[in-house]
Parts: sequence; structure tokens; C-alpha cells
Amino acid sequence: MENALLRAFCKINLSLKLGRRRSDGYHEIDTVMQTVSLHDEIIFRPTDGPSKMDISGLSGGISVSSDNLVMRALEKIKSVCGIERCFNISLIKKTPSAAGLGGGSSDAASVICLFGRMAGLEDCELSQISAGLGSDIPFFCFGGRCRCSGRGEDVEPLEDITEKTVLILMPDFGISTAEAYSLWDRFIENNPDYFHKGGNDFEKAIFPSYPFLPKIKDRLFELGASYASMSGSGSAMFGIFDSDSLFERACSDVFLNSSGNIFKAVTIGRKRFLEEGVSLCSFRPL
Repeated sequence: MENALLRAFCKINLSLKLGRRRSDGYHEIDTVMQTVSLHDEIIFRPTDGPSKMDISGLSGGISVSSDNLVMRALEKIKSVCGIERCFNISLIKKTPSAAGLGGGSSDAASVICLFGRMAGLEDCELSQISAGLGSDIPFFCFGGRCRCSGRGEDVEPLEDITEKTVLILMPDFGISTAEAYSLWDRFIENNPDYFHKGGNDFEKAIFPSYPFLPKIKDRLFELGASYASMSGSGSAMFGIFDSDSLFERACSDVFLNSSGNIFKAVTIGRKRFLEEGVSLCSFRPL
């Protein structure tokens, strides 16, 4: 197999309902996820030696050891498919970490889907394999717009929406998933009668500890966003714009630019996601 390049698109959460902690330690969720054009790149180079990995770009101190999610995904799918070949992997991070954008999960899913589809596995099989590595990884086996429930592993593909422009703002701090769920557990303990009314439940728990985030959300609405929210467990915020002029005005806004790094993106439907991301035709020789 020749050297090849793969794109791993990230996601935003269009809605996110959280439940209490389950007996297995996970939380029940009900969320609608949407893939967007912001993506990492993964380069595969066959090697006769053991598989190795290097990371560049927005690495944020991500480990390159065998515990890295991409390396675990590679070894998992190699085992399932009986692949003996090893690879040197270069991960070029363009998606910020600890952002709620699913960058690491998308990277792992891309590896599983690529080699799994080369072996003839179906999407449902790939989803089951990836669920053992992370709760939101199965979503990235489908892409587009999906409803995800359970702990995130139950994926229901939905009809794609018309392409929208998306402004993603990453503050100069991240929020770990563990911290986000700890804040949620504390919030629901103090608010036992809380009722989900739409949006992202994490905001109720996280915004009091990070009061800068709701200011970003308010500003996005002021600038004309048709919808604005925190993505997943944060800390990234996003705004969806129906007008190119409003979108460009928001991207040049002084307050937003002083609040963190802005990433311009568009929503990615399932067809484009599969063609440019995790399908066999995306496995392009370098």
C-alpha cells in the first residue's frame, strides 16, 4: 500500500441533553451531532518496523505513546481485520483539543473506518468496533447529522441540512471531559428538578465556572448568528450563520478575535463526509 492522506472532520453538537450518571459510570445522553469542515490530517506510511506516530500542529501535549487513541484504533482494527502491516503515522492537528469538537474521536474513527472498509466491513460493524474505544467515536463512522443516544454509541443518521457557515471560537483554555461531567453531576445534585428545554445542558453546569463563555455566546447572537452554543463539553463555542455577510462581519469582530482563536467552517453532509473523509476514495496516494 502506498503512502496516503486521510481527513478527519470534527463535529458540533446542535443539541445535547444529559442524564444522571449510570451504574456503569457513564451518563445517558441524547444529542444531535453535525460534522463540519474543520479537520485533522493523518498520513500513513507503510513500514517494516513497529508502528510509530508523530504529531504536529495543535498538538496540545497529546501523547504519541501506544495509549494514544489513534494508535489504539489502529491496533484494534488490525486485530479485527487480520492486518499484519505496520505504519508510521503523522497526525497533523488542526482541531483544538479539550474543545468539545471530537477531534481525537474523529481521528480514531477515520483509522477504523478506512481499514475496516478496505476489509469489507459494514458501517454497523465499524460502529460496534469503535464503541469500545470512546462514546462519540461511532458517530464518526457515519458523519453528517445524526442523533446519538445511550452513552453516545447508539447512532441514528438524520436527513442532512442545507450547508451552513459556522464560526468556531476556541478560547485560550480547554475543558476536559472529566471536569465537565463533574460540574454536571454537581449541578444536577443541586438542581434535582432540572428539566431540559433544548440547547446544550453542559452550559447550565459549566457557564457559572467559566463566565466568559456566555459572553461569547451572547456576542455571536448579537452579530446575527441564527444559532449559537457551546459544542459538547466545551470549551469551544460556535455560531451558525445564514448570511455570508453576517458571517464575515462576525469573523472580523474585535471582541471575538480577542476572545480566542477563530476557525471558519461549513457543515458537512454525509455524502461529502464519506467522499472526502473516511471512504476508500479518500485514501489518496501522496
